[in-house]
Amino acid sequence: MSVNFPARHLLFCLCCQLAGCTAAEPVVTPPAPLAVYTQEALRATIASGKSTPLDALTPYGKREVIRQLRWNENGLAGFSSTPLIRELGHGQLAALLSFLDASAYLPMLEKKLVGPPLRLSALSSQTEQDLQRLRQFADAEATRRAAAAASVTATGIGAPAVLRRYQQLFGNRLNPATLSNEPSGNLVALFDAASLAANDNPASSAVDDMLRLHDELTARGVDTRRTLDDAMLYALLAARRFANARAFAAMRPDLADVTIPQVVDSLGPAFAGRSAFAYDAKHNTLTRVAMPSRSGTELVMVVGAGCHHSANALQALQADPELQRRLQQVHLVLVTAPNAPIDTHLISEWNGVNPSMAIHAPYSAAQWESIDVTGIPSFYLLRNGKVVDRRTGWSDTGKADLLKLIDAAE
Repeated sequence: MSVNFPARHLLFCLCCQLAGCTAAEPVVTPPAPLAVYTQEALRATIASGKSTPLDALTPYGKREVIRQLRWNENGLAGFSSTPLIRELGHGQLAALLSFLDASAYLPMLEKKLVGPPLRLSALSSQTEQDLQRLRQFADAEATRRAAAAASVTATGIGAPAVLRRYQQLFGNRLNPATLSNEPSGNLVALFDAASLAANDNPASSAVDDMLRLHDELTARGVDTRRTLDDAMLYALLAARRFANARAFAAMRPDLADVTIPQVVDSLGPAFAGRSAFAYDAKHNTLTRVAMPSRSGTELVMVVGAGCHHSANALQALQADPELQRRLQQVHLVLVTAPNAPIDTHLISEWNGVNPSMAIHAPYSAAQWESIDVTGIPSFYLLRNGKVVDRRTGWSDTGKADLLKLIDAAE
């Protein structure tokens, strides 16, 4: 299961879902061959030397797309939208999605083709290799954290590990005093590395690295509307840097439709403990409220928009008064992910119908560090503030699995 967050190096799961840089000359896209349905068929088509819609990408973009395709016994299971959005025109995108048997995603991705394609000079082989090393490390950490979910013995280790690996690989290249000397072809890859490091570390220096790289790209005349602006805004909102996000969006017409809530912090910086935001849709405000960890038993349920598993879990909860009663007995706390932007639409829709089971948004990932989110939805059984059991995901047995977790709490 994947969470479909905009502009975050998306891997769309089919089960859920520089100086002198100008747009390249229009690429004549060859007639699309029959779609490929397996990894073996794709490899055979590429090995044959025949033209394919993949050829409309830059050599680096083509490698990126192929590297991040995911296959299973049913065919294509996932792909990264980022190279497609950055580098292709409308016809090229349609042809490539048809080639991958993923045309269902065309209406959604076409909306992101704002401005000319981003066709930068080639990046260095070292930068490309280091970015792949970081991705491989992050994938391994994500797998380890997911495997640890049942044991609750390794909470919160993976995210800082990815940040440390990022700093080892790229830290000496992001010095503000020397960044202007970095070849232009490397800057977007460096931005992607910082974005990956910030993904589970929203309050880290990686977000500042993203800002510096975005500023450098802008200074070199690069049009940042293709994924870069969205990724930057995402990181600022995930970090709860609302003032910075508001200022950033105000300078970019492509983000004009983004409405960033005002924050009311009555607790202040001296507050110690766990807190969250309550959202007021009428006034578009986030009000910080105390949510201290309960002595005894508590069940924290993490939900998110853009994932049908999460929607199914919420629907099951809404439709079952007995399940609601059982969850209230173990002191249900409904929240969005601590390390992601606050989905005010999800919160307002749910809370408007279910005020007694309101969704809150964690104030910061640090305050909710025991909630190591590796998937959505996820369920955490806490005793005296410590996680003692957890479940991730929602399937046909989701309600039964949740009831088992409740039984263990009682």
